[in-house]
Amino acid sequence: MFRPRKNFRPKLSLLTVGILGLYASQPALAEESSTPSLQTVVVTGARDGGRTVAKSLAPIDVISADDLMRSGKQNLRDALAAAVPSYTNAAGFTGGTGLSVKSATLRGLGGNHVLVLVNGKRRHTTSLIFVQTAATASGQSPTDLDLIPISAVDHIEVLRDGAAAQYGSDAIAGVINIILKSNSSGGSGSALYGQFKDRVGGKGNFGARGQASVNQGFELPNDGFFSLSADLGIQDNSNVAGAVPARTRIYFPVNGQPDPRENGESRYRQIMGQPRSQTYNLAYNMELPLNADYTLYSFSTASHRNSESWGTYRTASSPQNIVSVYPDGFSPRFVVEEDDFQTVVACATTTCSAGNGT
Repeated sequence: MFRPRKNFRPKLSLLTVGILGLYASQPALAEESSTPSLQTVVVTGARDGGRTVAKSLAPIDVISADDLMRSGKQNLRDALAAAVPSYTNAAGFTGGTGLSVKSATLRGLGGNHVLVLVNGKRRHTTSLIFVQTAATASGQSPTDLDLIPISAVDHIEVLRDGAAAQYGSDAIAGVINIILKSNSSGGSGSALYGQFKDRVGGKGNFGARGQASVNQGFELPNDGFFSLSADLGIQDNSNVAGAVPARTRIYFPVNGQPDPRENGESRYRQIMGQPRSQTYNLAYNMELPLNADYTLYSFSTASHRNSESWGTYRTASSPQNIVSVYPDGFSPRFVVEEDDFQTVVACATTTCSAGNGT
């Protein structure tokens, strides 16, 4: 058993004494080093309010509204893909009515595994289901970022790591937290337009795309704010499909021989590319201090979209075709009318009422 010596007194080493003397002789230096500069504060993936990007246990990207506008993209989904390397738009033919919705993926996982928040509140998913698409997105119904006006976004926090323990199984791939603008005055506006140069086989159109965005802030009593934003997006269909392959017979054989129309008429029958659509987005974000203890805040998005897309061409000889109705085959057309909204109203730290839907 260890027994301390009588009259034992610990002795400070010369190095310890020197360090203590250095701090005692330079109090200003110690005080200055204890107050580091604060970086951008984020709340995504953190349970405390003082977490910074540098101190985060997981990689977090913070994309400002200026970064989104400098991307030159016409919607929030494409702008994010240009700003965040681990974020991609799912490639492939989504099929059916899912053509009007593009999926957002993080770290190669499907859109159902990406949690999207707006001002820290969960964003609902689309009611359209993806079919016949990439394996990571087939059968999914992800959040539709095209229905959030880009003019309403102040910045976006992207947690590029799984956060299922904190948010649930829909955050396996990561979290996208969209923070809306809170300006009480001033505003901004923009307009973009572009189109493709060519189209394939004279089918479809040139894929023209245009967008107009506007934001305006209004001052409310007690230093409150009301930020109103609106987007208008138009998109024409495009065509990237080639001709029907020569080995594929469009018509039934005639007397055991290929129908003369196989080589006498154009084989460019397919229209496949971006759908035609018109999208109208409206959003607001407000905060109204009622007194020293209570603050009323609310935000909402409302959208209407009309979209039209084309399915795979069915030949005249296809079992899916009725020759008496479509003697030359047909291409199915999908028309989708959507009304989408999300509304949150809260006071202080207790939600008074809330609702979202699609």
